[in-house]
Amino acid sequence: MPTRPPQPLTASGAVSAGSRPVPIGSPTRRIDHLLTSTFYDHQGRWACERRSRIEAVCTLWADQLGGPGAPYLDCETVDDLLRQKGHQEGGLRPDQIPVGTPTSHWWWWLPDLPPTVA
Repeated sequence: MPTRPPQPLTASGAVSAGSRPVPIGSPTRRIDHLLTSTFYDHQGRWACERRSRIEAVCTLWADQLGGPGAPYLDCETVDDLLRQKGHQEGGLRPDQIPVGTPTSHWWWWLPDLPPTVA
């Protein structure tokens, strides 16, 4: 049985992501549903993790998804819901935010702003 040479994860995933746009939209729909209901247990952290994953996909595979402005890259509704949720239910404790989380992922620190980089 012939074997294919190993490929970097981003290279092998980019083809799949570009040819299957429906699953990319699915995470935003699931997070929309979560953000319109009350958080229980660790759902606040889960929502932040999901948003960070969406951000990674949008960053790594923007060209394969249609480039900037493509509908799969639009997280405005999710971001608005995250802001509302942060103001309504409060945010995560500092020990719940993963070490090394980039401050560009501001949703982890809601309802506050991310810390400034010294």
